[in-house]
Amino acid sequence: MTNRTVRIFTDGGVVSPGDLQQLARIARESGCQAIGLGSRLELFLSVEAEQWTAIEKKLAIGNLRFDSVENRYKNIVTSFVALDIFPSTPWLMTDTYLDVLEKFDYQPRLKINLTDPLQGLIPHFSGELNFVASTYPRHWHLYLQLPRFAKAGTSQRQSWPGLVDGDDIPALAKLIEEVYFGEFPATITELHDTVTSRFKGRFRQTTQELSLPVHPFPSFEGWNPIGTRYWLGLYRRSHTFPVAFIEALCELCIQNKIGKIGFTPWKSLLIKGVREKYRLSWEKLLGTHSINTRHSALELNWQLPDLDTTAMKLRDGLVRELDEKEMRTAGLSFAIRTSPLDESTSALIELENAGNPANEAYSIYHTHAFTANQPWELFAKNVSRPALVETLEKICQKYYAQIGVTPQAVAEEESIPTPVHYVHQCPSCLTVYDQTYGEPSIGIESGTAFADLPQSFVCDLCETPKSAFVVIEQETQLSR
Repeated sequence: MTNRTVRIFTDGGVVSPGDLQQLARIARESGCQAIGLGSRLELFLSVEAEQWTAIEKKLAIGNLRFDSVENRYKNIVTSFVALDIFPSTPWLMTDTYLDVLEKFDYQPRLKINLTDPLQGLIPHFSGELNFVASTYPRHWHLYLQLPRFAKAGTSQRQSWPGLVDGDDIPALAKLIEEVYFGEFPATITELHDTVTSRFKGRFRQTTQELSLPVHPFPSFEGWNPIGTRYWLGLYRRSHTFPVAFIEALCELCIQNKIGKIGFTPWKSLLIKGVREKYRLSWEKLLGTHSINTRHSALELNWQLPDLDTTAMKLRDGLVRELDEKEMRTAGLSFAIRTSPLDESTSALIELENAGNPANEAYSIYHTHAFTANQPWELFAKNVSRPALVETLEKICQKYYAQIGVTPQAVAEEESIPTPVHYVHQCPSCLTVYDQTYGEPSIGIESGTAFADLPQSFVCDLCETPKSAFVVIEQETQLSR
């Protein structure tokens, strides 16, 4: 039986227990066993084709906004769920987000983010129109990441001149979308000039630069104190929750007078405001439905494309292998790009030759200084699946080696040219082939490129074939 996937939009990543309970009931009546979570804070249902027309009607009657998996429309992402849990800009409150969201009279086709720069739970730049709160009350910075204007080898992010009033965000976003899709401007300058000539609001002139604190990878699971109450984060490695559990969860929220259930880009649920006297009821709920709240950091710090079983299978294998090696990955986060993904992690694993499982190879990247919101830097390419864990181990070692280095030391280090070139390494014994030196002991002269080696070439230490070697970067140490 063929299934179709329907995406249900949430208002900035939060939903009332009543609305979620209604969705769970519709899912159960339609034969769904689970509700999935998406990276843009939306929900997924996998529905048998014969149920499609009926579920569309039920969702429409329930005023639940939805779309097919064709992904024409996008959910708006906000950091609303991070309020009261993470540091926040003083003027950003619950009503601030709600006032902006209520003014959206259309479902966007562009990915829109509204985030507080002080929190570290919701990525700031995973959208195409990224509104980041400024220090000036009710005003936001705007950063565009529109694929059409991306230049090869440069940062895709471009700032919009001036600050945007929160009341004007929906109208400005709608106008940008109309011009972008309707008139196909050739440059960001052309888009800006066209939009500003028609925009009825005003931009506040400012010389203020956006300052983003460096955040560690966020904790989003388990019981966490918040004043006299708790917030509870729930995660499942399948990125789905049983319908029966969701129904019981909503009922308990209603009983406990909890008005909102939140979602995170890490595909987890977040419930705020649990009172101590009700914790036993929550523990009973979790135990009855076998919901674990103690996943290791190895499992939590991964970002995968939505509904991508290939990425999920790769993550599960890597987690097992890293666990067997007792690898420490705290502070790092990993994304797997086997299909389109708006990654917001410090390391990235990208499948190079999709559709050719017989010759799997991956490229590994990390951000500059392993800091969020920075461009990717290549760490290794043409990495075979068997060598992937060893390469991740090296990237972890590189990360921990730079911890504690002061900005002054980094500046001094970067002021001294450090040439980087690529060498080929045996994944089995870690022997390196460097064309600078060749292999004179077996008749390969210095300067011989790896590509020019015969196909019969093998590692002279363990006889691993040439095809298994991986490319890694190697710095040349200079005398000072």
